[in-house]
Amino acid sequence: MDLNPFTKLEIRDLFYLISLLISAISLFISGYWNSLRGAKFMTIAPRFIIYIYAVEKQDFLILPITIANIGAQIGVVDSLYLRITKSAYNNGSDYCYKNDSTFYAISDGEGLEEFFKHIPLTDIPYAIPFTEPSLGDLPRPFVLKPGESQTKYLSFIAPIDWDLSLSIRKITVYGNISGRKKPQKVLEQDFKIQNLPTITSYAQGFNLVPNQTLVLGNFP
Repeated sequence: MDLNPFTKLEIRDLFYLISLLISAISLFISGYWNSLRGAKFMTIAPRFIIYIYAVEKQDFLILPITIANIGAQIGVVDSLYLRITKSAYNNGSDYCYKNDSTFYAISDGEGLEEFFKHIPLTDIPYAIPFTEPSLGDLPRPFVLKPGESQTKYLSFIAPIDWDLSLSIRKITVYGNISGRKKPQKVLEQDFKIQNLPTITSYAQGFNLVPNQTLVLGNFP
């Protein structure tokens, strides 16, 4: 009687056992990783932007943001805000970024969704459905399951000491995410404006190619 059954194993059986072992380890590592990995959010580069310049008042920036949960668990986005970065010339050629200003989302922009669906790519023949925000307009936290996404039409208010400038170079969107101690960067987009306004007015910009600079058109 042969007490060592492994002596009867052929080479192909050995390879089969090794492949099963590798598959089991891979499945275990994948499941363990997914169970530990929380929600992870990303946004799609915005195709459209509106800037409202208000003399003797705070400016507003209206931006449609699509945010998706590409993580493995349910996540809550408590709030979103953006930073606008200006730049100064360094040695006459290279840009040196400085003076970040934070714009906080103050409205979910109810009514703007239908507006953005029909917005033309040239001129806006009708008024923007925007009013001064109230407490009832404040953005609400929203929940995203893995693989889900939402588009928010957010109105961001400029800080009191904000000064619109041609040196604007980029916008960065951050989110306060459940389970994270620090705000998470979800979008960075090159951004510039064509001219400076002199009266209360607005300008729009659109971009059909997401990896190109989002340009705000001429103010009246």
